[in-house]
Amino acid sequence: MGRIHARVLEVLHRFRPEAVAVEEQFFYRQNELAYKVGWALGAVLVAAFEAGVPVYAYGPMQVKQALAGHGHAAKEEVALMVRGILGLKEAPRPSHLADALAIALTHAFYARMGTAKLL
Repeated sequence: MGRIHARVLEVLHRFRPEAVAVEEQFFYRQNELAYKVGWALGAVLVAAFEAGVPVYAYGPMQVKQALAGHGHAAKEEVALMVRGILGLKEAPRPSHLADALAIALTHAFYARMGTAKLL
């Protein structure tokens, strides 16, 4: 986790973003994965705190609502909306990239509406 913290802190200092947006994660049956994601998220949160960058969090339904207009969109529909909004020729790959871009676009949407969810 130290490497994640160091790399995120380096990126935050280099690019000086106005915000960090993360997805709220929900794991019901994957305890080991939940721990690993939680540890990585903790490293990101500490780095953001140290850099003085506010962190915003959005749940999967908020992402789907912001990008597809309804909270029950499939991952493919969200990826298609990311592609369209950003004017890309094809959906971003791997799927984690599409997810990250979806979170960023969701934050942009809610920040513009004045309803961004500060963590």
